[in-house]
Amino acid sequence: MKLLHLLFLTGLACSALAQINYNQTTLTVSPEDGITPMTVTLNLAGICAVVRKLNDTGRIIIVETIKNGASDKAGLLANDEIIQIDSTKTEGMDLHAAVALLRGNPGTIVKLAIKRDGTTTPIFIDVTREVVRLQNAK
Repeated sequence: MKLLHLLFLTGLACSALAQINYNQTTLTVSPEDGITPMTVTLNLAGICAVVRKLNDTGRIIIVETIKNGASDKAGLLANDEIIQIDSTKTEGMDLHAAVALLRGNPGTIVKLAIKRDGTTTPIFIDVTREVVRLQNAK
């Protein structure tokens, strides 16, 4: 899931039969069934978390944070719902738009309002964007 999401974030698409290897910020796709081999150096900066939009509710949630990444350091948790990114509410927002707002230059701050299970009021968290380091899925 994590690798597929990162492929989605970088705009890469490949056959399910392609061999994909990655290490930190480099992604290599080996040729199979006519796929052109490629190596891409990822220079993504963002909140270092996997996010998704729930189809049934349209909510944008944190699926997981990357250990020791920006979101983890800021205290975001899996299942936190992102309800606002900087001054933009996420209600009705598509996932691509949310991801675009979460990305930015390393060292810049994105202000998130989140809804966490068991709380009735939003929690406001500042996350300092970092370069995303790929990790092998567990």
